[in-house]
Amino acid sequence: AARLDTIPLEGWLLGGLVFIWTPSHTWALSTKNIEDYKRAKIPMLPVRLGIEKTGLITLIAGLITLVYGTLLSVYLINNTLVLLALILPHLIFVYGLVNFKINPSIESAARCFRLHNVWLAAVFGIIVLFLWV
Repeated sequence: AARLDTIPLEGWLLGGLVFIWTPSHTWALSTKNIEDYKRAKIPMLPVRLGIEKTGLITLIAGLITLVYGTLLSVYLINNTLVLLALILPHLIFVYGLVNFKINPSIESAARCFRLHNVWLAAVFGIIVLFLWV
């Protein structure tokens, strides 16, 4: 996209993945740093609604992200191997989301935040790998 005059559909769709991924990622991060936000009087989601509700909302937003990422991968590559390659990153991602929901704490939020990073990197890596093959 940097060398073209226009952004191809694929670029918009990949950008959309980051856009959809960001809320649940941010809520896990803001839960991890909830004390800082409280001291600064910044009304982030966990400060306003509490860690338990943030865990539920993060789970819902994360599952929406998961569906979008899967559909995007299938659309861009249209290969059964992509679905197989996504199984492990998806399981890791869901583990972080569910763990944060079931055990809402700063520690589970930090784990969820880290696993969001792993998931996004894996999905982008799988897409790029299969586009080049």
